[in-house]
Amino acid sequence: MIRQGPGPLVTRPRLVCCVIVACLLAGVFPTRTPVRAESPSRPLLEAGFITKFPLFVTWPDEPWKESESPFVIGVMGETPVREHLEELARYATIEGSALEVRTVHGPDEARQCQLLFIAKLDDSTLTDLLARLTREPVLTVADTRGYAKKGVHINFFADGEYVRFEINQETSDAADLHLGFRLKNVARLVN
Repeated sequence: MIRQGPGPLVTRPRLVCCVIVACLLAGVFPTRTPVRAESPSRPLLEAGFITKFPLFVTWPDEPWKESESPFVIGVMGETPVREHLEELARYATIEGSALEVRTVHGPDEARQCQLLFIAKLDDSTLTDLLARLTREPVLTVADTRGYAKKGVHINFFADGEYVRFEINQETSDAADLHLGFRLKNVARLVN
């Protein structure tokens, strides 16, 4: 067991997984080669990417850069990604701002986030959520098949044994979110 700061003890396998993810993300999308889905775990890899996406996105208003406000990541629905995001939020930052992970139950709470991770929802709930966030500067991310075509900005998908992601450029433009070239260069564009 290894103690990392004042937090709980961290087991060596968990620490090794975190180090692997950190090493994978250190070069942040250096090539077009996707990351293997099974090493170390897909939810952990997705959480790692989620904390790196903001480095390649420009919001129209970025209050977390100018004050002590945290960068807020909302999670809507049940997903194992939440646990990893909460763990990463303990030590990761977005351009010097702390990360805060919140549970989101609907569009009004989602508007208080800079990034919203959406677990699998029923079609009507997803449609209503995306319609109400259409012009809001909230980066939406998911990992459910077909969600990018339905309007989610960034959606993870399995490509054989790899985790990749796709981008819906039209909906991110409508929300006034500017996704950088390096992010789009390694993604599959759905429109």
